[in-house]
Amino acid sequence: MKKIVSRSIMLFVLLFLTACGRQISVDDLKENDWLIEDMEEVNVIASFSNHVISFRIDPSSYQSTATNEWEAFGEELAKSMIEEFEFKIEYSLEGNTMTWENDEGTAKYTVSKEDKNIILTPVEGSETDEKLVLKPYDKSKTATSSTRSDSTETQTSETDDSSLVDITDNSTELSDSDNLSGDSAFGKRSNPVPLGTPITFDTVYYDDDYEDIEANLTITVSNVIRGEEAFNHMVSLNEFNEPAPEGKEWVMFDVEMTVNKGSQDYPYRGLSLFVPISSSGEEVNQDEYSYLGNEEFGSKDLYEGGSDKGKVALLVPIGDDTLIEFNDFTNRLFFKLQ
Repeated sequence: MKKIVSRSIMLFVLLFLTACGRQISVDDLKENDWLIEDMEEVNVIASFSNHVISFRIDPSSYQSTATNEWEAFGEELAKSMIEEFEFKIEYSLEGNTMTWENDEGTAKYTVSKEDKNIILTPVEGSETDEKLVLKPYDKSKTATSSTRSDSTETQTSETDDSSLVDITDNSTELSDSDNLSGDSAFGKRSNPVPLGTPITFDTVYYDDDYEDIEANLTITVSNVIRGEEAFNHMVSLNEFNEPAPEGKEWVMFDVEMTVNKGSQDYPYRGLSLFVPISSSGEEVNQDEYSYLGNEEFGSKDLYEGGSDKGKVALLVPIGDDTLIEFNDFTNRLFFKLQ
């Protein structure tokens, strides 16, 4: 009897140690999006591919400090822009050691698991001393964030359909007959901007005190490549870019933006605010994200007179006549890709 009990206890201990000692794999990391709480006073969402971590801010974790209606509107606008922001770094996982690398340096962590959470503990001598707890991200908890548009829709409802103002191409200024409230207004989904055609439009952005800054921009979308050609170019820029999932292909295009009118003191944030809209009318989910290094569009702050040119890569349905939507929360413009 003692032998049976003793062997049972030994078997339990071995099973327990085996379970606790199982190393975290890349597949474990890719299984979920992960919430990193209390990082710089906001929550950050991390997504893993085979070799790249993408970080974005959870807008629902942003605590309002607005004291009046205009400040509240400015905060909602900032939260909308935050949702579009994404930061990427390369990582490697060897055994239970994870290494993060970017232009600013290298950080090493020991990886472990507690319940469903992944714990990243800085390796002694690493460039960081901050322990990170990654919790499986429950998207339903940010439902309040997704209703952000509902709370501001009454304030911006006119902007949604008629915010494209004074839009011109390089050679033609729109006439009164091209009233932008009409369905066929140049730049709307029913009349998208042709590939390679510059479009110039008025917009508004904000200074640090949420005061309006009137601006005028010119954007051109050109040089589209798709499928294998696009992916091969992405890999030439960064070997860790992932192939398109089944039913989708990568599309890559150049974007050139010039701030014709703006501020000498506050920059227009040249973020990549582009979203693919399929021919059937839905936003195309991005199962993977591109990493284009120094060629990626949107890395520059632009003051009056400044320009930025770079590449954008997005997933679209194979062979679909997808349009690209640019939305800076004042204007909504659509561009052809073929």
